[in-house]
Amino acid sequence: MKSKPFARILFASVVVLIAALHFLLITTDGFSRAGRGGSYRSSSSSRSYSSSKSYSSSRSYSSGSSRSSWGGSSSSSRTYIPYGSTHSSTSTTTTTDSTTTSSGNDWIYGLIGLVVIFGGIGLVIYFIVKVIKKALGMAGGAARAGFDDSAPTQYEFNPEIAERIRAGDPDFSPEKFMEKAQAIAERLQQAWSDGDMIPVRNYVSQGIFNRFRLQLELMVEDEGVRNLMADYKVMKVSVLALSASKSYQTLHVSLFASARDVTVPAGASDDDRHKALSSTPKEAFTEVYSFTRKLGVKTNTSRDWLKGECPNCGYVPENFSENNKCRSCGSIYNSGEFDWVLSEITQLEEWKEDSSRDIEGLAELEGKNLSINREVIEDRASYLFWRWTYARIKGTPAPLARDATPGFISGFQPKPHPMYDIAVGAVDLMSVRLEGEEAVAMVKVLWSRAAQKGEEPYHQEHMFTLKMPVALKNPYGLADHSCDNCGAPLPETDALKCTYCGSNLPAAVSDWLLAKIDTIDWERGQG
Repeated sequence: MKSKPFARILFASVVVLIAALHFLLITTDGFSRAGRGGSYRSSSSSRSYSSSKSYSSSRSYSSGSSRSSWGGSSSSSRTYIPYGSTHSSTSTTTTTDSTTTSSGNDWIYGLIGLVVIFGGIGLVIYFIVKVIKKALGMAGGAARAGFDDSAPTQYEFNPEIAERIRAGDPDFSPEKFMEKAQAIAERLQQAWSDGDMIPVRNYVSQGIFNRFRLQLELMVEDEGVRNLMADYKVMKVSVLALSASKSYQTLHVSLFASARDVTVPAGASDDDRHKALSSTPKEAFTEVYSFTRKLGVKTNTSRDWLKGECPNCGYVPENFSENNKCRSCGSIYNSGEFDWVLSEITQLEEWKEDSSRDIEGLAELEGKNLSINREVIEDRASYLFWRWTYARIKGTPAPLARDATPGFISGFQPKPHPMYDIAVGAVDLMSVRLEGEEAVAMVKVLWSRAAQKGEEPYHQEHMFTLKMPVALKNPYGLADHSCDNCGAPLPETDALKCTYCGSNLPAAVSDWLLAKIDTIDWERGQG
């Protein structure tokens, strides 16, 4: 596909190889003479060369900062020294032109010469292999990454997992589930590339919907770029595990796929976008998609969620994607009460099957409220993290007005705070406890961001404290909160009227609310 760059690179590598061999031949001859006690002569002249070189460097980085919090106070300090080394070398070489006889050390010089020769050959071979690999990568993504995306998609479902699900849901079909998982992944990638997450709103949880939606907005408005994907192809669907709690069950699905992925200026024309995508090689990657539903839900074979039908009553609205509440029966499409909802996406190398691990206090409180559940709390915390980040970047507490306690909002008055390349590594529920009539959840968020464009992102950790009355009823489950009347998304501001139907909106949602954020690991400065 790119034969001209390949030819140029191959020609350059051959030239380098010939030059290296020429140098090695000269070196070999010189050291063989030294090993035999030979001499170099010039007419009655002498030459001496002396050099001394010393190099030393040390670099230390330390950051001491008090542990900061929103809505509370605590303290800690950290010092970090990433690198520190010293190096010095001194060499002196003297060559005098005169009649020379062999000495007892000549064989040492010959041995050193052989080491240099073979080391040089090794470096040349390494360089040639590296250049050829690069050339093959430029010739096409499939050749570079070693995958073939032309074959039909492969499907794997562990029979033991299928039997566990069928024990409580006889109509569950592994084949239909995997096809649905693939379809949702394809629609999600298309929505991301189009810069509009509304078309997939009713298939994903509030955490995923808001994470991607806010990321897209921040990339365009604050970074001036757009990320595009094309030729997305799922090559293999594999169900890895089934995890369950007292209220929900989750299927973790590995998707091995390929796509073209490129970032362009936000104002790029359609032609420029097409050119950027067509010139970008395909890359293969594996992600783990986690699908969650309430425990006890039965598969309804007469409903097709992907065709825009209400998963409960089958009603087909004209604007299925815009609203998440059925106008016929009032059901929340993506609450997890009727079908599998995409609740998390994780890179394969970061995914761990740890849903069964002990979480302090969870077992004692899990049965008291459907929202006291690991999947629900972590998804809610992910949503709150992105609202908090968005509020800091924009310099206003309004995005959190409906999702935080009055105490948090009163102490949270951010100024515009640019951040770039924001990425979340993990959102982990650490503990749950009871304080009077309220449940309190502690969630650790590992993430990274850059302070300036082009800088390397750095790691950060925060502990989110979430609170919710134990007796509270939350009908939305995994879904994002919406207008109770029409099901439209809530506005980004603290407005109390729905922008779609004009109905009154609550000042605070009936869900886990953000009460406090502690900075537990600050890599540099303060955020």
